[in-house]
Amino acid sequence: MIYVRENEEEGLLYFDSVGNDEDSYSQLKKTFDMRIYTVDEKRQVDNYTCFIDAIVILRDCTRQDGQGNYFIPNLLQKIQQRMTESAGTIYVKLPDTLLKTAQQPRFIAAHKEESNELIHKEQTLKQFHQRYFFHSTTGRNVNAYSVTKTIKLANIAEIQFYLKELKKKLGISWVRCIAKNLSFRQNALLKCKAIFF
Repeated sequence: MIYVRENEEEGLLYFDSVGNDEDSYSQLKKTFDMRIYTVDEKRQVDNYTCFIDAIVILRDCTRQDGQGNYFIPNLLQKIQQRMTESAGTIYVKLPDTLLKTAQQPRFIAAHKEESNELIHKEQTLKQFHQRYFFHSTTGRNVNAYSVTKTIKLANIAEIQFYLKELKKKLGISWVRCIAKNLSFRQNALLKCKAIFF
């Protein structure tokens, strides 16, 4: 759930990687006196990348450059331009920038914009998906970005755990030395495992 405020207008963008949960949506409508926008379709195909999906979406919705400009300018306006209302529920289509971690090709096709907007490292959505989608042995197209990002962040979390433990045992100055040197940090991780386990 993301609170968005633009030009004195506000709203909540609420969606789940497995589709809209009507009970949760109803509860949000009772709790908040503002428009609540949701996505109806399922965007993930596995049961373990939903956490990274949420983190990447939250990062992209709240990220700003050095001048305070949002990475997705006019997010509220973008979703309002492609919204529909049915039985009191406001459904929206997500902008291309929020489709990076989506795994369902049908979801991406239903939401993608007709634009050449750069969404990630000077790449359009189409270029990004050409880089990260692969054809699996089961005959399905799979977005590997979420899996790749999950593995990367899991490794970082493991390193952070050991740095925290070292800080407790050895003091802050030694840990700062490790944090500055990445190759030393990788070797230190192996040594830490030997110390603690």
